[in-house]
Amino acid sequence: MDETVKKDILAVLDKGRELVSKNDSFGLHELSNRTIHNASIFQDEGSIIVAVVMYALSKMIQRGKVDIKTMERMLKSAADCLRRNEDQCYIGAMQAIANKIRGADTKMGLYMRTVIDEARVKKGFKLLDHGISLAQAAKVLGVSQWDLMDYVGMTNVYDETYKRVDVKQRIQLARRLFS
Repeated sequence: MDETVKKDILAVLDKGRELVSKNDSFGLHELSNRTIHNASIFQDEGSIIVAVVMYALSKMIQRGKVDIKTMERMLKSAADCLRRNEDQCYIGAMQAIANKIRGADTKMGLYMRTVIDEARVKKGFKLLDHGISLAQAAKVLGVSQWDLMDYVGMTNVYDETYKRVDVKQRIQLARRLFS
């Protein structure tokens, strides 16, 4: 794993543990968005799973369905794996957290999409915002393109029109930047 990514993930895990202990769902949501930036650049499993887990934890805290002590312990375990440079241990620890969340979430309703699946789709949408193609975002996050397209279709983000910049203005800007 890239050292920059590893340091960022460790910071996210440490901050995430602190936010979980405070029941701060908004902070976890913001932390997830910060991490998705690395995921869009490096498209590595480590960044993606931590973004998904932080988002899922934020949703579970909103629903009041988180065992705080267990999540703190599991996040610490994942961080310890990374500190020992055991990437597979880290991925396994994060998958265990995701499974724990998925298990707690399914108890709330069988017909509801699990919070982990929802998090994967929403983080896929964030990857689209970072310029990653729909196919690549779906592949990286392990969701179907159909699920991602369905979610994108429910939003109105891409319906907005943007003011076009005149070609002459773009050339002038480029000349200023590179001169």
